[in-house]
Amino acid sequence: MENIIANTVRREGGYVDNPDDRGGKTKYGITEKVARQNGYEGDMKDLPLDFAVMVYKKKFWDIIHLDEIINPIMREFMFDACVHHGPRWAVRIAQRAYNALNKDTIMEDGVIGPQTVNALNIEEYQQDLCVWYLLVRGNYMYDIANNDSSQKTFIRGWGNRLEGLLQKIL
Repeated sequence: MENIIANTVRREGGYVDNPDDRGGKTKYGITEKVARQNGYEGDMKDLPLDFAVMVYKKKFWDIIHLDEIINPIMREFMFDACVHHGPRWAVRIAQRAYNALNKDTIMEDGVIGPQTVNALNIEEYQQDLCVWYLLVRGNYMYDIANNDSSQKTFIRGWGNRLEGLLQKIL
């Protein structure tokens, strides 16, 4: 878990306050809203890394039950998407990736329950599942930018993020 969180922190970077970013002020990928919801009262520029890691574990890792996902690459892909898009989309992307590969599909509801965990864990072609996760996520990112031109500012960075994740399975 620590390595996966550290990798996402590196991808997210330090303090950012881009007016086009829907999340507003962030540090280490933690939005000001999420920081405040978790008791942080200081300036976002001063958000401690250990506080960000605590929030990542509690609000992202634990909420989508990543300890139950066997494939460490899928865990990292889902965690990164959870931080970037929120828990429901991280799970929905996994469900769509699974459904792309299987005739017997699961509900794409963004809820991580026993059916989704089991499906992701028993998938015979784990590398294919990871590839499809990134493809579905890339399509989701495309839709975001296509539906809101202000988000096109970020599309190259999002592509770089996916390319970095893709290296984990090549």
